[in-house]
Amino acid sequence: MSQLVLSTHAVSRYQTRAEPHVSMSEARLRLGRFVGLGRHRSTPRHWMRQDVRLTPGLSFVYWAAMPDVCALVRDGVVVTVVTRALCQPVSRPSHLQTLKAAPPPDLRPVAAVRWRWDGALEEAA
Repeated sequence: MSQLVLSTHAVSRYQTRAEPHVSMSEARLRLGRFVGLGRHRSTPRHWMRQDVRLTPGLSFVYWAAMPDVCALVRDGVVVTVVTRALCQPVSRPSHLQTLKAAPPPDLRPVAAVRWRWDGALEEAA
């Protein structure tokens, strides 16, 4: 791919989202390495699909050394950086839910459960 331009916004987002411990100049170098060594794709990863709207000219850069980071590129400019943690809402409902404990099973025979003799004898009329 041709040379990409790093926007100041993308460098800032890389610093705050991917590597907050580095300086801005170091973040610019690391982001340049990220997009230089990364793989350019036209489709987002599965963890981004709910949050990113596909538009013409938008591509995604992923690097195997940082699989949870993605650089968004539009018209040859790296516009921003997103992370997997950013795309996962804090309170996303899960399809697996904890259920209340079921009552213990009644191990008595079925007939005993339906009918219990109280010990009284009735005379037939």
